[in-house]
Amino acid sequence: KDDVLRSIFISKLNSIYQKDIKYHFECLTEINDLPNIDLFDLIRIIGIAYDNALEECETLKKLGARTVEINSMLYQSASNKLEFEIKNTCRKQLSTNKLHQEGITNK
Repeated sequence: KDDVLRSIFISKLNSIYQKDIKYHFECLTEINDLPNIDLFDLIRIIGIAYDNALEECETLKKLGARTVEINSMLYQSASNKLEFEIKNTCRKQLSTNKLHQEGITNK
């Protein structure tokens, strides 16, 4: 129901569509109450997550990947709770154990 939140999803999904990348977005529940987080912080988190996924998929397309895709989901199981998940095609998997090592980074 939040126009600002809705607009970020429309904008990012449109960008993915314009880049000819396969995508799927799912929001099966009506989002009524946002969690106790500043709306603009939430918008920024979602926007950066989509930008990172889009960047990786564009890179893979340039490297010759035949199929790249971005799947995302928004879900609210209870008032003041919000779940957002984004999955995208990527070059290789990185162990979460390695993320704690110095000098290791992953978008």
